[in-house]
Amino acid sequence: MAVKNFIASGAIDPANPKQQPLPAETVDGKVKPLISTQEIVACDANSTVKFGSIPSNARILGMSSLGYDAITGATDFDLGIGKTEGGVLTVKDADCLVDGADIHTAGSKAMTAVDLANLPKAAWELAGYLQDPGGRVDIVGTFNEAPTAGGTVTLTLLYTTP
Repeated sequence: MAVKNFIASGAIDPANPKQQPLPAETVDGKVKPLISTQEIVACDANSTVKFGSIPSNARILGMSSLGYDAITGATDFDLGIGKTEGGVLTVKDADCLVDGADIHTAGSKAMTAVDLANLPKAAWELAGYLQDPGGRVDIVGTFNEAPTAGGTVTLTLLYTTP
């Protein structure tokens, strides 16, 4: 095998002077947090938590996490992206960030549903929109199994913007 010198997506290739400028959110963006906590009580399956909203063009960082107490019965929790328009929340992809997390014992989860190759994509792309809807998108959790006892869920979502 030969020695290879790779140029990753966040670096400028000195051998390519006509390279497109790197997007600001990739190399010079501002890191911003969405830190949101909700106390959960026993509720029905398909109950949701709207954690907050971020710009639709934000890039979600892989070090973001969902922390939780032991929430009895919550063996299938999703975290996804939607949009509120006219006061109505529509979830575009309910599990594009976390899919099927078992949160009935205390712990934390990374954004495990986001493939490594998709981390540079904007939130609107992760959600599956065909084009940027503009404005802000909502980060929404869904309990697919009914929690039978309460606990705390905290989302620490870090993202960059241009």
